[in-house]
Amino acid sequence: MKSLVRWGRIAHDYLTDIGYVLAALAITLMGAIYCMEVVLRYFFNAPTRWSTETVAHLMLVMLFLSLPHATRSLNHIAVTLVVDLFPRQAVMVDRVINFIGLALCAMVAYVSFGENLRQYASLIETTGNIPIPKWWMSVWITYGFGSMAIWYLRMMFEPGPIKPRLGFIHASTGQGGDI
Repeated sequence: MKSLVRWGRIAHDYLTDIGYVLAALAITLMGAIYCMEVVLRYFFNAPTRWSTETVAHLMLVMLFLSLPHATRSLNHIAVTLVVDLFPRQAVMVDRVINFIGLALCAMVAYVSFGENLRQYASLIETTGNIPIPKWWMSVWITYGFGSMAIWYLRMMFEPGPIKPRLGFIHASTGQGGDI
């Protein structure tokens, strides 16, 4: 059982790293498409039908692929008032906060997964110039919240930022935006 959990953690680490790299590629592609659209529209008077929607779809994918990495590296906004008020109970407070994060992210992932299935079964498509199945986009929401739920579960037992497995990904200090 221990080795299964260990391999699951390693697989989750790599999945998060790969998602982060794909998010970086998505934001690069968004910039390239946007620049291409400006050139085509204003210099050649030949705008595309697909660029605006593609950038919007890539933005959604980029966001939900990068959120698990932000959660892992503690680069999210943190309200530290309770921890600051009770420094001796910081470990217990962190566990409670991670449990709340786990519960909320798991609930959103569960609801989103149900919506993915409904969209798939109902053949619902996006609105726009080039409609695509809507579940192609909403599945990224499910992935992002599901992976964040797993990170909150892991952080209940592995406190502190967890370093990426891929060596070229910057390991943060975990000093997110505190309020």
